[in-house]
Amino acid sequence: MNTLTVFIIAVTTSRMIFPGVPPVLPAPDAPKLTSPPAARTISFDLFSGAKATYLSKVEVQVPEGLKVANPVRLILDLERKSLSEPEQQASSSKFVVKQYWGSAEEVPAGQPRVYMSDQLPVVESPRSLPDTSYAYWPASTAEPLAEDASAVGTYVLTSDYCGRAQITLDSLYDFLAPIDLVGTPRKADLDKPVKITWKSVPRALGYLVTAVGGSSAESITWTSSSDPALAETLEHRPWTREEIADLIEKKVLLPSYCVSCTIPAGIFKGSSSVFVSIMAFGPDKIEKQDGFETWVIVRSKAGIPIFGTNYKPMIEDENKKGPAG
Repeated sequence: MNTLTVFIIAVTTSRMIFPGVPPVLPAPDAPKLTSPPAARTISFDLFSGAKATYLSKVEVQVPEGLKVANPVRLILDLERKSLSEPEQQASSSKFVVKQYWGSAEEVPAGQPRVYMSDQLPVVESPRSLPDTSYAYWPASTAEPLAEDASAVGTYVLTSDYCGRAQITLDSLYDFLAPIDLVGTPRKADLDKPVKITWKSVPRALGYLVTAVGGSSAESITWTSSSDPALAETLEHRPWTREEIADLIEKKVLLPSYCVSCTIPAGIFKGSSSVFVSIMAFGPDKIEKQDGFETWVIVRSKAGIPIFGTNYKPMIEDENKKGPAG
């Protein structure tokens, strides 16, 4: 079959961290958790130049280690456009966007870049996708995988409109460990530099840190990357080891031995809170066969809100109340 089809397998570990809030126990008799729980997810996206209808069928036979019912049937969404096309603004309201970048104690010269929300530059995708038909799994309401789920094994995709693909993943492409943050404050003086520190993630090749804050009239973003526009395209595309090495050399990604970075002083001054995201990039895989490209994308992500000293919660923390009487 000459028509290009791209089959994407995303192997993801995710963790949400709330400083000062103890992890929620899964059951009253469960052992005490020392870190917030992490979720393992795997997703399939199928972009094809072949035409499909809602009567078409596409499914994937997955390894037993994923602990899901076999085979999984992909959901067809024929109105979905390619990820290579820029998204349209959903709102007509305009606001100021300020972009900062680079790990440093102070804001580097020449920053920020300032745009109106309707004048943001178009981010070009490094790899285009066919968009005649699209299918995906799981549904947005699906539960995370079992805590001990494994992505190792053979995946066989079959369809009645775009052919067949098969790929085998060894332990190199299994789920990454969750990201553990070290000493992250519940509140921080956003007039000063804010240091983000994490434990090294085994098999991670590089890291990217981003932060978002501001107000209803102004959006403020920061990234550890030297190239904010390119950083926006990194998560959902596979990268070879050579490409990762090049991105690290250009300071688009932090190297695997790096376990901290610093948000420069004053970027988020006046913000009541800042949401920080840390992403570890694992080894990705790309295979091409008979009109199919199969991408395996391995990531570990963590998100954490950091509150400014001017933040006032609507409900006081019960732990901060003194004893009655």
